[in-house]
Amino acid sequence: MRLDTRPRDARPGRRRLIAIAAAALLTLIGLVAPAAAQAAELDAITSATIVEPSSQVHLYDTIRLEATWAVPDTAQPGDTFSLSFPTTPQLVGISSTFQMLDPDGATIGTCTVSATGIACTLSDYVATHDNVQGTLFFQVKAEQTTEDGTLTFTTGGGVPIIVQIPGGGILSQEPNPVPTDALKTGSQTVNGGIEWYIWVPGSLLTGQNPTIVDTFTPGLTLLPGTIWLGHVATADWNGGFFDPSLFTTLTPETDYSLTVDTANSFTLELAAPALADHLYRLQYQTQLPAGVQTGDVFENTVTGSSFTTTTATLTVTTAGGGGDGDGLGGFTVSKAISGEGASLVPDDASFIVDYSYSTAEGPVTGSLTLAADGTTQSVQGIPVDTVVTLSERPATPVAGVVWGASVFAGAGVTVVDGAAQLTIGDDTTVAAQLTNSTTLAPPAFGGFSVSKQITGNATSLIPGDATFVVEYAYATDEGQVTGSLALAADGAPQTVQDLPVGTVVTLTERPATPVTGVVWGEPVFSGPGVTVVSGGAQLTIGAETTVAAQLANPAALVPPPSDPPRPPTAGLATTGGDAGPMAALLALAMLMVGAGIVLTRRATIRAAQTRDVTRRSAR
Repeated sequence: MRLDTRPRDARPGRRRLIAIAAAALLTLIGLVAPAAAQAAELDAITSATIVEPSSQVHLYDTIRLEATWAVPDTAQPGDTFSLSFPTTPQLVGISSTFQMLDPDGATIGTCTVSATGIACTLSDYVATHDNVQGTLFFQVKAEQTTEDGTLTFTTGGGVPIIVQIPGGGILSQEPNPVPTDALKTGSQTVNGGIEWYIWVPGSLLTGQNPTIVDTFTPGLTLLPGTIWLGHVATADWNGGFFDPSLFTTLTPETDYSLTVDTANSFTLELAAPALADHLYRLQYQTQLPAGVQTGDVFENTVTGSSFTTTTATLTVTTAGGGGDGDGLGGFTVSKAISGEGASLVPDDASFIVDYSYSTAEGPVTGSLTLAADGTTQSVQGIPVDTVVTLSERPATPVAGVVWGASVFAGAGVTVVDGAAQLTIGDDTTVAAQLTNSTTLAPPAFGGFSVSKQITGNATSLIPGDATFVVEYAYATDEGQVTGSLALAADGAPQTVQDLPVGTVVTLTERPATPVTGVVWGEPVFSGPGVTVVSGGAQLTIGAETTVAAQLANPAALVPPPSDPPRPPTAGLATTGGDAGPMAALLALAMLMVGAGIVLTRRATIRAAQTRDVTRRSAR
């Protein structure tokens, strides 16, 4: 037997108006409230089914629905999905908030049931899982009848979800017989409480001031403002569908008094005897305690002046849901520099690590650029149990640094042939560290060479053993260094080695030794890396290289002397007389006189020598 426990006056209409107004207010709030940054509304709910009642649905029944949902792999934390309740016929949601959990207790999202619909917000779970889906359930009150066999719910994206109604529609309530004993029932309210209904025949409320004592389960909270007491004539019962205007509402403090006995009980005392041919109804609400779960049972017991204890129980059915997904994980890589050369590596130096792994869709490859300062780079959203391979490209050379082997390390990281492998865990991140060892590079040295080249039209006059001296000079930490090189004319190079890299060497040539018939030109230095400067050349020493300088000396033939003056041509006029024969005779005479003097001197010397010999013999 169904007992109409709803008021038969204007209150149902008022509650419907309040529900409609609340729905409009919530809609308005939804229109003006700013959307969460980067959140998207998903059409995740795919189906819904009425599971209770299972045979017929009547007006004011509590309807339990179950729905299936699934979100795309692109869903992000903060994304939402929702389902709006029908307005024709009107269904009003029983408010509730719950978390959707996976089998391990991880929170997938949080859902809230309001008067007009259910809305769910996804958690970080979707960032670490693919194929996230599940079910949820919620309750609504049937506030209108309909002959249609279906209800139309609507997703947040406007997709209709058609639900079949058991029995083919929402039916009117069935008539109930006149209660002959105290009767108590309870139902959940749309705002998260319990509304209790107590019917007592007036014939059981005896005495001058009849009393009704009500006791409810500890933990429930009485809402005094919801207490409502009144009566209707038994003759007007009409199966419970009495005319609301025939129901008499009693006034607090005038027609009855309220005494709160304990935290979970109260007493009502009538100010006058009860009417024996009337039915008295006490109606009030209690608030459910925090943390109430589906399946929790609450009791309510009522006693009166002349009736025995009557107890009602209510098993709470709120809302809930859950789901699951294929776990995802990720990995990170960070760089560390070790060794005596670490201080020479600039902070903005970068190192490239390549990664690869296989999925059902095919191989995946990528690379991470790591900074020398240890900043972590991350890759997420990889299916659980995926094996990732890491390898580092050769490091960019750094002056003064010799790179050692790179070594991967970290919990769950395995070194394989100079690379590394790691296995992705469920909702975890494997942290790999890549360390590059360094040593200081030994000092670098180089050198230079100089060779001679003779050019010009006098090269054949230059002796094969001719030498040319080139002086060099450069600065070191210990001071200035000078030296010289003797270059052969045949072009054989002379070399100076073991000079520090970066040393600037200045070359100059001494003046070339004179060669008969040769005029030396200006010497010219040349060669890759050789710069001609005033008076010579300069070059800079490179690492493990020899700068080759070539010195060219132009040699030109001495030009022939100018021609002597020619004698006058015969027939031309002469001046000063004919002196030619006289001059010749004078010269001949002088020669003869000179010869005579010489002969006379020799004779004198011989005579003197003869006398001297004679004297020595006489002795």
